[in-house]
Amino acid sequence: MNQAARIEQYVQQLNHRDRDIRFWAASALGQIGEPALEALHLALRNPDRDVRYWAARCLGRIRSPQSMAALQERLQDETEDEMVRRAAAWALAQIDPQRAN
Repeated sequence: MNQAARIEQYVQQLNHRDRDIRFWAASALGQIGEPALEALHLALRNPDRDVRYWAARCLGRIRSPQSMAALQERLQDETEDEMVRRAAAWALAQIDPQRAN
């Protein structure tokens, strides 16, 4: 299976009824890295708070400046879960450490 097909498979699994499968799908996208940025950005809008949290954490580990706008959106959304907002803040600090100071 090629990388694009794997990414699509993981994206579909982000909506699986089983919480563990959603977690592993988000984690797998993070392992893929930059080729999965778009999928992780979409995952930041997933209805499941845990998926949004893990997407933010994965984006922080990837450290791509392309993710800053999507993470900033999660951070500034006052209706967002506090755990997700903290993960977005952490990820932004990983991408641009000057922001943390």
